Amino acid sequence: MAFQILDIEQLNWLSDAELLQYAIQSEEEVKTQFIVEYIDLSEHITGIQYKKKLSFDDIKHLFKYDNKAGEYKFPSFDERNLTIYRMRLNGGYKVPTKGFWWVINSSLNQQQMGLTVVKFKMGKMVRNDNDWRWEKDDKPEFEEEKLFYYDYENHKYIQVFMDKKPNQKKKAEKEQNKRVLNIKEYELRAALIDYLDERMAAIEDKYSVELNSVTKDVQKLSKEHTSNSFEQLFNKFIEFKKYFDTFFSVKLTVKHVDINEFLKLKQGMDSIHKEVETGQASIIEIRKKHNEESLSFVSETHKYFEDVRKVHSQLKNIVAKIIQILEPRIIKPYNPKKEEKLTQQGYYTYTDKRLYPSLGTIELRRYKSLLPMKTTDWEKYEKKLLKELTASKNLNNNQEQRIAEVDLIK
Repeated sequence: MAFQILDIEQLNWLSDAELLQYAIQSEEEVKTQFIVEYIDLSEHITGIQYKKKLSFDDIKHLFKYDNKAGEYKFPSFDERNLTIYRMRLNGGYKVPTKGFWWVINSSLNQQQMGLTVVKFKMGKMVRNDNDWRWEKDDKPEFEEEKLFYYDYENHKYIQVFMDKKPNQKKKAEKEQNKRVLNIKEYELRAALIDYLDERMAAIEDKYSVELNSVTKDVQKLSKEHTSNSFEQLFNKFIEFKKYFDTFFSVKLTVKHVDINEFLKLKQGMDSIHKEVETGQASIIEIRKKHNEESLSFVSETHKYFEDVRKVHSQLKNIVAKIIQILEPRIIKPYNPKKEEKLTQQGYYTYTDKRLYPSLGTIELRRYKSLLPMKTTDWEKYEKKLLKELTASKNLNNNQEQRIAEVDLIK
């Protein structure tokens, strides 16, 4: 059965969890990708960079639409990328003789409820007179939004023309009715997205509060070292994990995480959950063995027992992983005389190509900070940290390889 578009009154009856699932399903049920191929205008219009005038009529023949296959062609051209404007000449960077650069492009915005908006713009960029290093937008020659919605039943895209005017007079009445129906469908879905955005914002607020609450509880309980404190901490994690499994997808829906971050953190939480269950079993076992309901792992009575030390170490390692996936990165005061110490706190894991932020860091990177922070400084820190982590990993791998080679020789 094809995905059903509900109205706002029907959505009102859905719980937050049901609504979130409905929003996700609206994206998952789009079976045909919206694929755009950009056509280089310089290959079709000779000397385009020298033209002072260019109209939409000059390029409209290059637009191609295949709504069933979801394949589209849009013209594109950025004069700033030409070699002559990227190379240093006479102490600066050349501005075109005509006084501006042509910049012709399209931006693709795919939304929930199967809506796609393509913003096409024929624009000019001029030198910024207030800062000659940069360009700025001039008045655009032409702008247009091309609107589409996905037909879930027939698995194709429908282009929507808001002007309601048919192209052929012979089919005027039939075409007019069809266009009106398409406009109504598009407007209904756009209204649903506005409604979803409001509900999703409320869900995301609740999620942020829940995350903050469990993080504080874990921080507090991790300072104690009794079987009861570890048990309470693990119960807090499991309780949050249930909430996380239902509502973390809101971060993907509102585009606070990308799909790779989303999947990596889901995998991480699942992995830790398994370790927590193992840790819970160890607590039960050590309690029985020493016949104590609330066993202190650091008391003089127990800390010298080998089995107690072993379980304590196991539980501390699990808690460390919980903290690593929950806690945000720390923003420290800037000190120009002291090199900032890099730490993996706030990053759950990493690959050779990227860091994966903790749940707390995902929040923090969108927040106002308590101390000065710039986006560029945040990104520089991440690049330096990743470089250091990968270098350390490669060094360890090389050392292990040399040890293995020595063992083989022996």
